[in-house]
Amino acid sequence: MYQNHSIIGTERHTGQHPANTRRHLVDIWDLLAVIVVVVLVVHLWPFDEAGPGHRNEQGYSMESRPQADQIIKDPVKKEKSVTFQENGFVSGGGLSSIPEDGYDDSFGANVIEKIIVQLALFQQREGWTLLPGDVADALRALDRLVAQGVIAIPAIRGYLRDSTDSSAAGGGFEQTGYASLRLALFDVLRQIGGKQAEAIWYEELRATDNPVEIEALGRYLEEQAPGLYRRDVVTAARDAFDVATDDGVHGLDIGPLFQVFKDYGDESLVDDLSQVSQLRWGQYAAVTLAGLPGGVGISSLTRWVEGASPRNASAAFALKILAQSADYPEAQVALLNGLRDGQISEAHWPEFAKLLAGTYRIQLEPPSRGYTSWGQEIDNVQAPVLRSRTYSSRTPGGGQVLYGVESAAPVLLPEQAESRMELIEALLGETQSPIARRELERAFETIWAFYRDQERMRY
Repeated sequence: MYQNHSIIGTERHTGQHPANTRRHLVDIWDLLAVIVVVVLVVHLWPFDEAGPGHRNEQGYSMESRPQADQIIKDPVKKEKSVTFQENGFVSGGGLSSIPEDGYDDSFGANVIEKIIVQLALFQQREGWTLLPGDVADALRALDRLVAQGVIAIPAIRGYLRDSTDSSAAGGGFEQTGYASLRLALFDVLRQIGGKQAEAIWYEELRATDNPVEIEALGRYLEEQAPGLYRRDVVTAARDAFDVATDDGVHGLDIGPLFQVFKDYGDESLVDDLSQVSQLRWGQYAAVTLAGLPGGVGISSLTRWVEGASPRNASAAFALKILAQSADYPEAQVALLNGLRDGQISEAHWPEFAKLLAGTYRIQLEPPSRGYTSWGQEIDNVQAPVLRSRTYSSRTPGGGQVLYGVESAAPVLLPEQAESRMELIEALLGETQSPIARRELERAFETIWAFYRDQERMRY
């Protein structure tokens, strides 16, 4: 041991190395030189774009790109092929590289398919990976599809037939204002218009069980041909509702199905809606029953509150919906009985008063749709929204989400104003609660001012 150390020490001190040591040092330097050369070649050598392992300026490998048949299973034959990448951009340019003018004869259907495939790939991206320019490019791409007109319809139909994922997989597509590419293409068809668009909507209505899609397709079909497809839309909604579980329909909120029932349903739905589990979807059912045409669901809704405990949350919510539907005699009787039975807590009176005054409404539609009212003589009347709130409950069945919207003035007809003022006077005669009286008097004054202004405009 000591001898070895003395040898090493002597070599280091004298600067002399054995021959084999010098050879090892030379080999190490040669190896380092080779590594440096290889690294420089890899980073600086201009690979051909089509070569294996090529990476574009974003750094995504062309070998990992999804193929067209993953998105469009039976594409129309193209004059030139299109290559794709994971980040949604095509080699040689992304969504922004697609010609902005109208139909391009030099590319034909290939341009349209290229736009749709680009959008489908864009949909796969996570929201946090998107730049403002990416969203703007996607919106421009949708506008270009509209500009293609009826020529774009076959490609759109092909994508809708073959696509099964009706939600935005990465979540980023929602930044365009649409929940998914499918919904965006439905709207593109609306802007193009015509019988072909109508036929595709109907075809998709019969094929989908997505609640959001059913509601959107029903709305487009109703705009295109009022009344013609109502039964089909309701049937599609009922079929989707039948497969609902504790997670909704495939994990999706089923609120849009109840919106379909309210907008296009009739008395044939009353029994089914009355038997809906109040724990799962009781709030949805209450709003829907009150919104059926002609008030045909009001009587069933009043039975939800008859003899109910003041602590019964479902009955308390049903009373709110009856308050905003106070034009019907059955609703008025239920409200008077509820007051006498102590079912309206003092904490709820400010909200109740606004519901009675017609300046506040709990609805299925989001605030972006406006303040939507209904009644004996008022149908789908809308007013600007002053403020809004969201009612969200984590109940079995996927939860429930409703919206409370407030308008600056009552959304009522003069005849409804008279009826509600009479009801408020009757309620004032039944309560001695200072809070209840204060809020009811404010509601009366609001309706009276509205009624007086309406009478002046009439004469």
